[in-house]
Amino acid sequence: IITLFSGTVLGFIVFFLDWFKASTAWDVPPMMATFYLFVICSIILVIVSYLKPHRHTVQSEQLVWTNIAEAVKSKGWYGIGNYKFLAALLFVTMIVLYIKFG
Repeated sequence: IITLFSGTVLGFIVFFLDWFKASTAWDVPPMMATFYLFVICSIILVIVSYLKPHRHTVQSEQLVWTNIAEAVKSKGWYGIGNYKFLAALLFVTMIVLYIKFG
């Protein structure tokens, strides 16, 4: 929540600095500003996570994999909602788009 709110506030600040750049002398390219916001939000997320770690309940513990092997061993849902199928579909789609437009 802290990262969400601080990222939103920082995003609005950057937006208004860019909107009124004639009077604010803001001269940061939009893609660099986006990268800087990403880095700042990532640092905030890591710091807050170390200061206040999440404590699982009995119900939430069942929703978390303890290691990567559990993700592969799990059958998942049947049909089109299976996360393995969706991950493979996304992977193939990204390759096709990269070939087509890259």
